[in-house]
Amino acid sequence: MSLASSSPLSPVTGESEALRHVALVLPGDIAGARLLTIPEVARELRCSKAHVHHLITGKVRGVRPLPSLWLGRRRLILRASFDEWIRANEHAPGSVL
Repeated sequence: MSLASSSPLSPVTGESEALRHVALVLPGDIAGARLLTIPEVARELRCSKAHVHHLITGKVRGVRPLPSLWLGRRRLILRASFDEWIRANEHAPGSVL
């Protein structure tokens, strides 16, 4: 029995009622956590998406790599990890890298 034949389409949204109840379940620590995409991080840092990828892969000297996770083909950053990363990379005025 196929999903399309067993679940009528909702007249409001046009999607299968069965598909409306499918949810992404993440491990305990990050369930309900705010996830950021590469463009969102780039917007907050006021830099390019390519630069964010360089931050993630550790190619920017003097800055520790930005922690991220893969969800399929998407690279995502936890909001808490991003905020911690920013605090860890703050330098006092006049400090040498």
